[in-house]
This record gives sequence, structure tokens and C-alpha cells, in this order.
Amino acid sequence: MAAERLFGSALQLGLQPSEITFNSLIAASARSGNTTAASLWFHRCVETGIQPSEVTFSTLVLAAAKQGDARAAQSWFDKALQANVTPSL
Repeated sequence: MAAERLFGSALQLGLQPSEITFNSLIAASARSGNTTAASLWFHRCVETGIQPSEVTFSTLVLAAAKQGDARAAQSWFDKALQANVTPSL
């Protein structure tokens, strides 16, 4: 994915990703139907110490639902609540 290459280039230049950066990567993955990549970007976001937001979790819940994966959608919703975040759906 082009976004991954751009992300790698930004890191090589010493730029630090933000929540907006990760939300954009998660959303791009979700739009392309790649919920696995969206999940990986979420975990990378958390690993960098960035707190996922309402937007982050909402994107993941809706992506899973759009794929017809009710279990994953519920799991993302539950993770949001555990993080004291209420997704806007």
C-alpha cells in the first residue's frame, strides 16, 4: 500500500506519527477492506504510546461491521469501552 511506503519514508526522515497519522492509515486500510491491516496499524499506534481516540475505535468498529464481522465489531467496541472511549457510531 502506498500509505505504508509514505509512512516508512516519514519515519526515515525523523518525523513522528500522530494519532491523526494512524487514524488515516487505519481508515485507508478499512476503506480498502483490509481489516487485518487496520488492526495492525491500531496495534502499532498503541505501541508508539499514542492513545486511540473515539475516531480510531469508531473506524475499526464500522470497518468490521461493513465486512459482516459482528464478533470483531463487538470486540473493538469492547476495547474502546475498556480504554474509557465511547465510539461514535
